[in-house]
Amino acid sequence: MKSVVNPDSRPVLSTYARLSDLIGQEATTQQEAEANLRRGSGPRRPRPSKVGLVRIGRTSWFALVKAGVLPKPIKLGRSSLWNVADVLQALEQRGLK
Repeated sequence: MKSVVNPDSRPVLSTYARLSDLIGQEATTQQEAEANLRRGSGPRRPRPSKVGLVRIGRTSWFALVKAGVLPKPIKLGRSSLWNVADVLQALEQRGLK
């Protein structure tokens, strides 16, 4: 992980987050998970909802990444991760936060 300097001049480790941590996700009930398992798409396990840092949809998020407004993700295997500090900085520069 790269180190960032905060105003106190102390190094702080950068935090990386998945898209679901940044934009949130809806809850999946046990019944929905079972239906998804039979259907073959969607979350196959029940999960609680998450509140994200930014209120934006998945499609809009990737449109902003493609337009260069938001930073591109860092790929780690099959996972895509974003540096939270870079995302917040980009949103503040554009007045989106």
